[in-house]
Amino acid sequence: GIRGEALIALRKQEATRSAAMLGVTDVRFLDLCDGGFYEQKDLIQKLAQVAGDFQPDVILAPDPDVTSECHADHRNVGAAARQVAYFAPYAGIMAGYEAAAAPVQALAYYMTAKPNRYIKTGGYLHLQHKSIFTCHRSQFPEGSADEKSIGLYLKLRAIDFGLRSGKGCAEGFR
Repeated sequence: GIRGEALIALRKQEATRSAAMLGVTDVRFLDLCDGGFYEQKDLIQKLAQVAGDFQPDVILAPDPDVTSECHADHRNVGAAARQVAYFAPYAGIMAGYEAAAAPVQALAYYMTAKPNRYIKTGGYLHLQHKSIFTCHRSQFPEGSADEKSIGLYLKLRAIDFGLRSGKGCAEGFR
């Protein structure tokens, strides 16, 4: 199989194609090791710099408080995003990260076990699946058991969140 730098390059290409399929035109890679093998301060600084460059109103991140989350890097990103979201409007604090202040007004955690806000996804569930399973073949080979089980999970989650909110199919955020 593919290893090392070639795998990293492939995964970046897959992520860029997947993002484009969802309408995202600005994709940034922080060039930190996958799996959480980096210093948290480095992650915070890089996220702060992206926030300063991009100037978002809302930061979306994985929920770092999901007890079943076994990916250290997912928890790390959520915790770092929380810190950046809180400090982004303050130029003095952001200068400490060598970043510009940003007008962040909200932080929304996705892949949360405790959503308190639901967004109707309408016909986008199919596009979400397509962006994951046709673009990320290095992680989800066609017809793999993971593709089927994760696809079913995402569909059932959208239905569950839709039922909770009365919105058909929905995505949940905290």
